Amino acid sequence: MPSRLRTGEGWVTNIDVSIDVWRSLISETLQGILAMLHGATQLMNAAGHNESDIHIAAGLYTYAVEEYGKLSYLLGLTPNDGRVRIRYKEFFRNHAMKFQTALSTLPRECLTLSEGAFSSAFDSSAFNTESGVSFEARLGIFYTDLTDAADAVTPLPRVDEGHLRAAIAQLESIAMSVDTSR
Repeated sequence: MPSRLRTGEGWVTNIDVSIDVWRSLISETLQGILAMLHGATQLMNAAGHNESDIHIAAGLYTYAVEEYGKLSYLLGLTPNDGRVRIRYKEFFRNHAMKFQTALSTLPRECLTLSEGAFSSAFDSSAFNTESGVSFEARLGIFYTDLTDAADAVTPLPRVDEGHLRAAIAQLESIAMSVDTSR
């Protein structure tokens, strides 16, 4: 069966889905957010957790934030004649757009993971989207790389466990209050 999501040039611009598929996207996106937050919390609650565990939990948290942006977008859509139009290429598949949407709606408590570099928001190297979201930079928490000058290993961003726990709790509270009964 040919793909409805890809064309010869890549992803389709828009896709119309049934109301049932749209509702499923909303429900499953919310469940995914809650699962990532739960996983991050479980990792930090594990006996003997260390700094690497905190970084992995922060990485999971950033994906939950991105998915919250997707959820916000989906909740803002309106059915028309039994279908819902999704801006697939420009939004649904665009990490930066989903992250920007989440950050424009979430309170400051969800954005602060540490004092200093994290205190204002996320950045591409330390989770701050004000200087541009970089999906690769957020993935960087899961692998080792070199600095651009290739003269050192890229340092991991500093994450304060207390701030991360507060951010997770706040996002979980927000996600749990989302009305998915559409």
